Amino acid sequence: MTVTVAAQYADGRQRYGAVPVAADRAGASFTVTDAPAVVAGPVQAEVPKSPYGVRAPEGDLSSAVGKFLAA
Repeated sequence: MTVTVAAQYADGRQRYGAVPVAADRAGASFTVTDAPAVVAGPVQAEVPKSPYGVRAPEGDLSSAVGKFLAA
């Protein structure tokens, strides 16, 4: 199994590494089985246009819930 990890530097740069690991049957413990390899980071997925006409303010949960219940 391989786990991808990210490291963020103080200047904001990020690097990604693929770390090969082996886990026990219960998944309670694991060990790294080889050196990590530098890999490309994930790409940002395209977000489809929302089918909803009303937008709730970002970060304002009470307003979003109120608009939902009013609808």
